[in-house]
Amino acid sequence: MDRNWLDIGVLVVIGVFFLIGLSSGLIFSAFRLVSMVIAMFMSLSFYEKLAGFIYGTYAETLVYSFISDGFRSNPEASAAQLALDVDGVLAEIIQMLRLPNGVAEAVFSKPASLDVIARTDLFSEVDIIGYFSTQCTRAVISLLCVIVVYVVIRTLISILKIFLDELAALKIFRLFNYIGGPVFGLVEGIATVYVALALIMTVNLVVQFPLVYELLDKSRFASGLYENNLYLDFVLRRIHF
Repeated sequence: MDRNWLDIGVLVVIGVFFLIGLSSGLIFSAFRLVSMVIAMFMSLSFYEKLAGFIYGTYAETLVYSFISDGFRSNPEASAAQLALDVDGVLAEIIQMLRLPNGVAEAVFSKPASLDVIARTDLFSEVDIIGYFSTQCTRAVISLLCVIVVYVVIRTLISILKIFLDELAALKIFRLFNYIGGPVFGLVEGIATVYVALALIMTVNLVVQFPLVYELLDKSRFASGLYENNLYLDFVLRRIHF
């Protein structure tokens, strides 16, 4: 049986956090898990400030160029654009990106009419691919900002760990530490995989690596977590592109 490195990576991450939970105990594992929840909500509150610094800059133009070039390299999408087929263009883009469940509906929205789509300099034709590339660019920047803020806040919260050392040393907590630590560690590991897969999907919106899709097709564990990413679903319901 062929090895799937994506599955191996998922199992390694979950296993490492399980062992960390086993060694660190309930208090520290619960603290890390709570810090993930706090960081998730705070990242949704502050990501727009970070994204505001990126919109309208060269960074946004660069991301748009990568996404647009990738979409235009799809011959079926280009053919649908020439036929002024908005549904056809969107269908080809979604099929090309292999997005997890619910992501396409959150990222892309069809125009009310062709009149709201900008026209290209060449032949003065409506740029349907450019229209969806703009939506995808905003989604990528928003998601990356959420993840970056999330990581920064988690790092800052982790500094508070030093204040839990004395509490964890109390005898009354030792049994709970031993039992609860691995459980919280396992949950933290799965949550970390969700965040990592959300980051992989976001980056892949820009560069579209076929290898990622090949690994997902062959995987047993990663594909299920990728297609049903609870973290991504939670974030997409609360951010605005």
